[in-house]
Amino acid sequence: MKVIFKSILIVALSWNTIVLADNESPISGLRSNLESSLVASDGRNSLEAMKSVANDRNTDIEIAFQNYLIAKKNVSIARAAFNPITSGQVLGIALGVTYLWAPIALEAVLSIPTKIFNVSSNKYMEKAALYNSYEAKLALTNELSHLYYDVLTHEVILKSIDQELAILMFQQSSLEKTPNSASRVNDLKTSIISLKMEKIDIYNLYVEELAALKTLLSMAPAVDLKLAQFDTKLKASFLDGLNLDKLENFALINSNEYKRAINIHHAADQNVKSVEWSILSFSGFNFSYKARVREAKVNADIAFDQEASTKLKVENSVLMSEKNLESALTISGNYNSIYNQSIGLSEDYYKLYSVGNATTDAAVETSISAIRDFRNKVVAHYAAWSAFDDFSKAANFNFVYKTSDDSAQKQIEMSPLYDISESDFMVVRAKDYSNSFTLAVESDRNTIVRKVVYVFNENAFPDQTSTKDTKDFRAMFTKGDASPEHFSGTARIVLNNGHELEIQFKL
Repeated sequence: MKVIFKSILIVALSWNTIVLADNESPISGLRSNLESSLVASDGRNSLEAMKSVANDRNTDIEIAFQNYLIAKKNVSIARAAFNPITSGQVLGIALGVTYLWAPIALEAVLSIPTKIFNVSSNKYMEKAALYNSYEAKLALTNELSHLYYDVLTHEVILKSIDQELAILMFQQSSLEKTPNSASRVNDLKTSIISLKMEKIDIYNLYVEELAALKTLLSMAPAVDLKLAQFDTKLKASFLDGLNLDKLENFALINSNEYKRAINIHHAADQNVKSVEWSILSFSGFNFSYKARVREAKVNADIAFDQEASTKLKVENSVLMSEKNLESALTISGNYNSIYNQSIGLSEDYYKLYSVGNATTDAAVETSISAIRDFRNKVVAHYAAWSAFDDFSKAANFNFVYKTSDDSAQKQIEMSPLYDISESDFMVVRAKDYSNSFTLAVESDRNTIVRKVVYVFNENAFPDQTSTKDTKDFRAMFTKGDASPEHFSGTARIVLNNGHELEIQFKL
């Protein structure tokens, strides 16, 4: 154990060490040195590349979830041992708040309630399981994004600590040439030692996060995984003009979680019918029949309530994530402004120092302040991108951002599923014969519809699915002697992405 700690100590203290010429000041070119650490190097893996790897490798959701738990446990242990002292108090607070991974949607990776349904004969449970797997993959990919940003953040922090150490040692060298400065030199040495120890803690955390990322991706520990930094600033204009009411509806239409709830509700209803009709079989004709029917109906009621609660959950989640992103963007903008002022002041003092009009202490203090403000800027920068990923997941839409023109509102308006509602569809009686009639759907949004299921009230006619070869989704119904002249029901509009809308009709 001592050998391992010693090796970590040596690597951490030598990691990215800044080498200076004898007369070169580490304060010179501070801005470019700091900001270059946020620029991606060639040959490194982007977040999109890592997500692609995750989708390819994490085909078995249960194994992927186990890997996630292992990764999260190891990182949590490392973070519990981390206590920022020297590198900046605001940074320490930020690490404690924003870098605890968001709770994963456990329902998405645990088994769906199969015990109350006959899965082998219930097509809706198969669909529920499919959407369940989609949601689980999204949840795991979202967690990967959080971890990716953590690794990038700590990589930059480590480089900035090297820069700070170089400046402090430069100050120490200057003080050692000054008479009666022994006490200050000793204090400075103590600060340098503390900062080096903190660097070891951060490096250990960085190593654990990188190892956790490999675990999450089912990669071997020996794989050399290098991640790409990016300095694209996510601006508040991304949320300009966003219609929150329509955002809620858009998130719901695209939600795998809600589709799963819809299909579980359908499965419960189908289960009621199966149990009721089981009386026709020999096995169904027994004293437990009424109890089984009652239990099936209770389960159907529960599934109905769960569908309604899932709808509220999806809508509330996207609104909450939007507020979190808005807050993160504000914080990021504020820290960016603070850093710009701080680095500007540092450069001014360095110019004065260079011509002998400012002391070494003044030049050092303003540069150290700029470095710490830069760290907080980086924390806020990647916290904003992390909130961006959370917002994308909650909205169930893969947002992109390269320039300030890539607003959320513009992007979702380009989707054919944007701003869709029940009022976009109308059920009509297309044809009427003496012995039959045909129902159809009139809408200019039919291109996004997969099928329509017509369900009549009071069992006036049997449920029927529309034919596949018509653009208005027709279905023909045969009249009987007891058929009503006027009838009502629900047309279940199933969209191409699996979402369902219910259209009430009365004809």
